[in-house]
Amino acid sequence: MDGCTISGLAFIVIQATIHCPQPAVPDAARFCQTVEAPIRYSRTDTAETRAQLRSLNAKWRAVCAPETAGR
Repeated sequence: MDGCTISGLAFIVIQATIHCPQPAVPDAARFCQTVEAPIRYSRTDTAETRAQLRSLNAKWRAVCAPETAGR
């Protein structure tokens, strides 16, 4: 294969990747795949980042946290 053929094939693959619909994954499932456990605070976090982390952790507990016995 010459360079033009390879470039053409690469172009087709890139275009197909861009224009083909992505598999439908619900937002909650995507969030649970990304955030596997509550996010821990850091000493260098500002008040704003701590508020954002509290919000994300609350969302994780509501949507992704495994049910614990005794609740």
